[in-house]
Amino acid sequence: MEESYSKTFMKYFHQREHAGIIESADLKSEVSNPVCGDELQLFISIDKNNIIVDAKFLTSGCASTIAIASYGTEHIIGKPMNEIKIINSPELQEGVGGLPANKNHASALFIEAIKNLQIAKIK
Repeated sequence: MEESYSKTFMKYFHQREHAGIIESADLKSEVSNPVCGDELQLFISIDKNNIIVDAKFLTSGCASTIAIASYGTEHIIGKPMNEIKIINSPELQEGVGGLPANKNHASALFIEAIKNLQIAKIK
């Protein structure tokens, strides 16, 4: 059975504007899905008011994990830290134009990365 992806999904999959590492990140997270083997690293820089000023990701995973990470990092920039803690899977999936049902783990992985953010450096 062939999976069908939206134009929005393909945009985030190919664009990957926020792929990479923030060397001086304030917060970072590294999570993996033991079932499918996808891995995701999330790097966040915040300002003095806890607003996200930059976000980047690295991932080794399926197309859905890449697209969700690409969209998710774009989506959280400019938001206060307390707002990103309430992001949910349907919101992320809608942002990429939907996911096949068997790929819902991709949005769950991004949410797990947000929940597992830890201080990356001492200011």
